[in-house]
Amino acid sequence: MNKLNIAQLRKSLKMNQECFRKEIGGISQSYLSELETGKKELTEELYNTIIEKFGRNIVIPFIETTCDNIAKDTPHIKTIHKNSIPLFELEAASCGMPSGFEVAIEANKCDRYIIPDLAGCDFTIRTFGRSMINRQYPERSIPERSIIGCRIWKSRTHIRWGEVYALATPDGIVVKKIMPSEKEGHIKCVSFNEEEGFIPYELPVTEIQDWAIVIGVVNIVNWI
Repeated sequence: MNKLNIAQLRKSLKMNQECFRKEIGGISQSYLSELETGKKELTEELYNTIIEKFGRNIVIPFIETTCDNIAKDTPHIKTIHKNSIPLFELEAASCGMPSGFEVAIEANKCDRYIIPDLAGCDFTIRTFGRSMINRQYPERSIPERSIIGCRIWKSRTHIRWGEVYALATPDGIVVKKIMPSEKEGHIKCVSFNEEEGFIPYELPVTEIQDWAIVIGVVNIVNWI
């Protein structure tokens, strides 16, 4: 139960302890004093009596609510942290480097959000730039400032070629479709938006510090 500051409530009502205790059912003087000093906790029954006697609008301003109380009294709040997904800003290249995305998540270096319908998502990234705009298949497009959902990819022997990955590199997080490379020890990073001059390039596998496959995109469109 949230803590009710009985002393402040009583004073706001301009009542002494004798008058107040009689108004709320004749509790003892010593019990009221212990409630006001915090030595005793208010029972739910007495709390309801005070609400009924003075009215909710009068009592509510004197309820001291803490984060712990909110989590305890509101069951769904308990699961928010468990269900929330970390958000990496793509410009913040240090988030996830050099030890990988998992270390950054465990260290709580990133803000967390609740995003529905991204099952199996380990973290999200807000993208930057136009290189992944897909005009041929708009439903697979990643416009600038989109939020992409990523799943950490642990296998280094089984790569899903042709899929989009977020790659942690010394130069930052790279979001590209990856393809096999003819150059040994490399992968080919392909942008969707080749029309604007974003050409494929080779990336040494040794420079990739962590891998995550993109499983979904949330587009943010500001109207105002």
